[in-house]
Amino acid sequence: MDKHLMTLDDMLLEHVLFHTQRSHSWDDDLLHISDIGQCPRMTMLRLMGEQKREVFGEEKRKKQYMFYLANWLHDECYAAWGEQGILIEKECSIRGYLPPGWTGRFDAVIDYEGGFRIADVKTKAYIGKTAQFPQLKHMFQVAAYHMFLRDDWKLTLNPLLFYIQRDLQHFDARECAVDVTASTEAYVMSKMNELEAARADLPNLPNILPRMIKYTGKKVKGQYAEISACTNHDCTSEWCDYSGATCCPDVGEDLIAWRNGDEWCFNDDPMSELYRNDVLEFLEKEAMDEYTGG
Repeated sequence: MDKHLMTLDDMLLEHVLFHTQRSHSWDDDLLHISDIGQCPRMTMLRLMGEQKREVFGEEKRKKQYMFYLANWLHDECYAAWGEQGILIEKECSIRGYLPPGWTGRFDAVIDYEGGFRIADVKTKAYIGKTAQFPQLKHMFQVAAYHMFLRDDWKLTLNPLLFYIQRDLQHFDARECAVDVTASTEAYVMSKMNELEAARADLPNLPNILPRMIKYTGKKVKGQYAEISACTNHDCTSEWCDYSGATCCPDVGEDLIAWRNGDEWCFNDDPMSELYRNDVLEFLEKEAMDEYTGG
């Protein structure tokens, strides 16, 4: 490509492609620690070798850019930890520490703040002040690493998650410690057991994830709430390799809800009674204080 015609993103992608070396191999026939907290149906489809949704054009380019830039940012973290003298090991398979049929690979073990601990790097398109971190699926992932490696690797401190914004022109980062408690460990084991049970039940597949109820807009005059009964986050094409191919989740619908005395009212947009009831439950249990001044 003519250098004069390249955008900043093109040049950055070319740079990270040249300087980043990674294996593209992925054990599709094994359960991964990173599957914990993900859509179980997507995991089972991968285990069955189902054909993934094809990606073309700009979406394909963005995925490649995200992949290589994420790898480059990982390498920058390893280099920085190495220069500081705190990097113990990086990108190490832990398959030998896991139950049969499982695999995983931690990003790093570092000697930081008085002890050895797991350090995992996550790159995000945007971090911002209002974003919620750490994310639950990432917490369970590093908690599992900690659980299975704690004794052999002398992990005396809880794991850390490092969130880094991929927009390098507006760099942002966040460090989050994950408290691995007995309840956290019990939950991780329960999710692993669920995935093993789903694998044993193949070729029967788990159900498509249910819709999510969430806010899509700001309140108006303290009493309006824009709500969405939308397709689950993990079912969107950006996140799922099978969305629109093997899985076809329903699209979401939005509505405006507002307070009239002690009751919530809705606009006239079409929405089934089933999801109206779900939204009402969400409003009454989760949002009452925020939208009524409580």
